[in-house]
Amino acid sequence: MAAWNQAGYGDGSAEPAKLVGNAYAITTGAGTNTRIFNLGLPKAQAMAYYKKTFKSGDVAFMLLEDVYDVDATSGENYGNLTFGFTPNFKTEKLKFGGQFFFTGGANGKTESNGSYEKVDLSGYMANAYIQFTGLTGTPLIGVDYLSGDDESTTDKVEGWAPKYGTNHKFYGFMDYFYVGNGHGGVDAKSAGLIDIYLQTAFKLSEKAKLVGHLHYFSAPEARTNATTGESYDGYLGTELDLVFNYALAQGVSLSAGYSQMFGISDTMKQLKFGDPTTKIGDMQSWGWLMIAFTPKFL
Repeated sequence: MAAWNQAGYGDGSAEPAKLVGNAYAITTGAGTNTRIFNLGLPKAQAMAYYKKTFKSGDVAFMLLEDVYDVDATSGENYGNLTFGFTPNFKTEKLKFGGQFFFTGGANGKTESNGSYEKVDLSGYMANAYIQFTGLTGTPLIGVDYLSGDDESTTDKVEGWAPKYGTNHKFYGFMDYFYVGNGHGGVDAKSAGLIDIYLQTAFKLSEKAKLVGHLHYFSAPEARTNATTGESYDGYLGTELDLVFNYALAQGVSLSAGYSQMFGISDTMKQLKFGDPTTKIGDMQSWGWLMIAFTPKFL
């Protein structure tokens, strides 16, 4: 079994090769030293986490500091600090809560004639949800708000970007946002995202379960078309995710999923392609099938 930091994995060379003197050289995207999952990994990191659990729920607090080298030769670095809290509560027939996180500091540094100036960063995300555990399907209604970067500013970045691959867990199973290509910009320079969602899970039998998620996506920040000068924001599209699970035997399960994006808007096309007139197929969907073996050895 190979690890991502071995030769041939991640960016193609072993992790110690990234150390140049005291510098930890990184780039993202299609650079010569692309990080795994296109993430720029920090040279130094510090974290503090505290969670208090009580009878009716829990609350957690987190502080995270990341420090990055600008390049392998200048000796310049920059950092940002993320802090937030996550409260969750429950009653006999309800669960509710949310989270709020803010990242401040620097999104990088720019160089001009040997002088370095930091690019300020001030992004945030907020979430709230309520789940009706006493109803059939245990429906959960929630909303996520991720701040977007204001395209009119060049000396600071106001957007929020999920860190370290958490983007795959949220915002729909089709990974339209914060995975791969950006939407109106990459990572913290994106147009942001508002995700209003409904999640359900129905027990069909002792062995079968059907999970359904519905997402309504919109962009809080506008992006201007370079040709027409017209500004685009607001509604992006609506995604439906369905997953069927069936227990074939002890330790063996079958899962099948189908997802489709409906009503793709001109704003989505502007954010993804830079052109709201881009022609795409009416049926943006994907499906998958999986058999999982989960034996217990002890």
